[in-house]
Amino acid sequence: MPARSHIAVSLAAVALAASITGSATRDLFVGAPSPGTAVTSVRLASGALGASPTRSIFGLGENVTAWLETRGEAPAWITLRWVHVGGSTVLAEETRASAGRGPLSFVLPGGTGRPPGHYRVEVTVDDLPSVARDFEILPR
Repeated sequence: MPARSHIAVSLAAVALAASITGSATRDLFVGAPSPGTAVTSVRLASGALGASPTRSIFGLGENVTAWLETRGEAPAWITLRWVHVGGSTVLAEETRASAGRGPLSFVLPGGTGRPPGHYRVEVTVDDLPSVARDFEILPR
């Protein structure tokens, strides 16, 4: 099975466990960090971090931004995947080079046009599962 398939299966298992245990609003650390760089947190906000509170529930029409905090000394490839959980549909995926420490932000494409439902942010570091975070978009 290709490495990306293993990642998807691992993340799906963690998501199921989170829905059963009710831990969907916390960061779910699902893999061993890369030896050089690790994602230490994923925070979701409707705008700039600090200008708006972090949360896991958004209203219809709000933008959703994922803020990742990284630490480490070595460069790494950070991939963030936006998933609509209801249909297990990958909405977008973006990979960026990280210098090893500091914040990275990713904006959900078409965020204001997304239907209500359950969504997830899945993060990998150098193709290894790192963090997953669930959130909801509610109708107004």
